[in-house]
Amino acid sequence: MRDGSGSSMHNMLRRVFGDAPDERSMEAAPSPEAGADGEAYGPHVRVFSDHFEIDGESFARRDLASERVADAPAELRAALRSVVFEPVDAQALIPGRYEVFLHITPSMAATLRRIAELERNARVQTFVLLTGPTGSGKTTTAKTYCHLAGEPVVELTFSGDTTLADFFRRTEVVRDHDGQSTVEALGPAVRAMRLGHKLLINEINMLPPDLLSALTQAMDTGRLVLSGTDLGNIEIEVHERFGIFATANPNYVGTAEIGRALRRRFGLGIGDIPITFLPAREEIEAVAFEFDRQPLMRSLDLTADRSIVERLVGVATQLRGHEELGGQMRDRVSTRSLVHWLSLGQTTGLPLAE
Repeated sequence: MRDGSGSSMHNMLRRVFGDAPDERSMEAAPSPEAGADGEAYGPHVRVFSDHFEIDGESFARRDLASERVADAPAELRAALRSVVFEPVDAQALIPGRYEVFLHITPSMAATLRRIAELERNARVQTFVLLTGPTGSGKTTTAKTYCHLAGEPVVELTFSGDTTLADFFRRTEVVRDHDGQSTVEALGPAVRAMRLGHKLLINEINMLPPDLLSALTQAMDTGRLVLSGTDLGNIEIEVHERFGIFATANPNYVGTAEIGRALRRRFGLGIGDIPITFLPAREEIEAVAFEFDRQPLMRSLDLTADRSIVERLVGVATQLRGHEELGGQMRDRVSTRSLVHWLSLGQTTGLPLAE
């Protein structure tokens, strides 16, 4: 393949894949099985009603039913007179099966175990930083852990125009028999801190300085200062079960460098967990399973062809490791992309090279 040549890359893909894949089907990856032995998420993880196991080691699941949700303090209600303190269904904030990895490979299990061990450590809070290229599974890994552990999680993705005010409050539309109106409510981040939910922050190195400062203050002190309230500045005590899952692609355009001081805030440094693409053998398993679990593929009775998946992953591995193109390819040839391309090939009949 000539470096930088789109046509030569196209020709290489044609040589690898040839025409449209045959509909030779591999045995579908097993679905999780419920029962007395728990629910299987691949060979390494099982989930029970009160705990989950990773490679035989047991970790407790959160029992939300037994927790009493504290009312907002009177001082906070007085300071935020215009804010509606609506009840929150914490159970509904636990990621569902459609959002998580259902077939957990050895590398995934090792990462999830590191997170579980960090959360079990009473001396540090669950502050986890997952770094790695786009599409390597950082966000889904965080959601998978919360799914296994029964932890409510609020996902935040900040854009360039997100302000500190958005962090503290938000405007919600309320509909009733009289029509609709708008009300002020606590922002999702503040609510997570107050109620003890996990906060999932995508691309933390894209946060503006004032937002990052408010966040690190809460991490360091266990208290969050709300400014500009009706009664001036007021402190909110951060719930002991509050935690942060942050993701970052350190090499992505438009992101700031993640300094050592910020990294150390995540579990005293042990919560700083790098994630990369799965080893080829595991990625083959993951791509085949994710393809087969899609409702569309099931309705069409299509399953992944093992030989095609192996060649697809092989090409991805070559592109990511290319001496000159690898840096660009790592953000474009993700596991998620491989599932997408395989799905297009199967449903349209187009060759994968197309």
